[in-house]
Amino acid sequence: MRILRMVCENVKRIKAVDISPKTDVIEVAGRNAQGKSSLMDCIAFALGGKELIQERPVREGEKRAEVTLDLGEMKVTRSWTANDKSYLRIEADGKEQKSPQGILDRLLGQYTFDPLQFARLCETPEGRREQVKVLIGFCGGFDFAAAEKRKSDLYMERQLVNRELRNLEGALAEMPVAPADPGGEKPISDITAKLEEATKIAEMKGQAEKELVAANTATAEAATLVLDARREIERLQAQLQKAEANLEAAQRVHKARLHEATDKERTVNAIKVPDIATIRAEIALAENHNAKVREYRAIVCALDDKRSRLKEKRSEAGKLTDELAAIEQAKVEAIAAADLPVKGLGFDESGVSYNGIPFPQLSSSEQLRVSMAVAMALNPKIKVLRITDGSLLDEASMDIIRQMAGDRGYQVWVEKVQETPDTKPAVVFVEDGEVVSDTTGLRLNGNGSAEKAE
Repeated sequence: MRILRMVCENVKRIKAVDISPKTDVIEVAGRNAQGKSSLMDCIAFALGGKELIQERPVREGEKRAEVTLDLGEMKVTRSWTANDKSYLRIEADGKEQKSPQGILDRLLGQYTFDPLQFARLCETPEGRREQVKVLIGFCGGFDFAAAEKRKSDLYMERQLVNRELRNLEGALAEMPVAPADPGGEKPISDITAKLEEATKIAEMKGQAEKELVAANTATAEAATLVLDARREIERLQAQLQKAEANLEAAQRVHKARLHEATDKERTVNAIKVPDIATIRAEIALAENHNAKVREYRAIVCALDDKRSRLKEKRSEAGKLTDELAAIEQAKVEAIAAADLPVKGLGFDESGVSYNGIPFPQLSSSEQLRVSMAVAMALNPKIKVLRITDGSLLDEASMDIIRQMAGDRGYQVWVEKVQETPDTKPAVVFVEDGEVVSDTTGLRLNGNGSAEKAE
């Protein structure tokens, strides 16, 4: 749908305008404060929502304003009263349509009223991100937001894993080198048993020695008794018989004690006590050896644990990297499969590019061509675009707009400052709120001369 006829009355500076453009590009020209901007606003006021309508759209001194756009398939009329109340009406097939603004919102694209806005977005980082969002809309069902969220999560997760990797590698590098394997632990229980046995034997010998001393003492005492008896015999002849009996008894006791003492001495001399100090030294050596064995095993176990954890983290980091690569590949495939408005157009996290060149580095003509293509692609139903800063466009840029509008069947309205009307084709010259010159029925032919537009 294009504007086949536009009728405006009392809108801002406009008094009454009736235009039936036949060209693809219409230049709305005039001096400043003469109504050309008001004429351009009529398009935005009629098609856009209330947020586009400025305060006091009714011309000063008038009670009512109205703009009607004949789009072929439907007719759009928006009117205002002096108190700025707005009314919107859409007719299609001779019938008034319900929810008229909803109908327009579904038909209009993002850059209907400023197709060059896409190019200006590249001036700021936020704008460049917005450019990417616009192109993402051409990529079908691929969820770039979810992909970026997953990428962000994966980057953070991989960062943590890599930090753990670095810590593990540092800890592994600082760990002592495992000494030579001293072999298995030596059993101390057997040596301890030897110590216990030697201690018992030593105690037995000590006890036997005590008993030997006691026996020797008893022997000495018996000898004393013999001596006393002899003296008693010498002294007491009268008691000889008794003394002799005592002597015999004492001799027998002495003989028994002597025999016992001899046996004890023989027993003591037969006992060989092992060298306890040597045994204790042997135990100390075994304990030192076993401490080295335990130290070796602890170091080996720690090294094995560190190496195992290092292997796991490297595997985890590798999987995260693979997933990131898969996401990037999916994005590349989605972009490659996307029906982008211009061949050679692409984007990534850094921004939009054209033929591999970042958008801010493109020439003005290239930026214009891309912006127009994006705006046209976003406006497939109502093929009307509005450029308000056309005075900034040179003739080469206008040629690009004419070419693209003609190739794609779009109608582009361009506002320009111009001092006087001329005979240039496709120009509506506005003065004091009225059209004083309209050459929209003419267009340039291939040799640069004007011809009537069909």
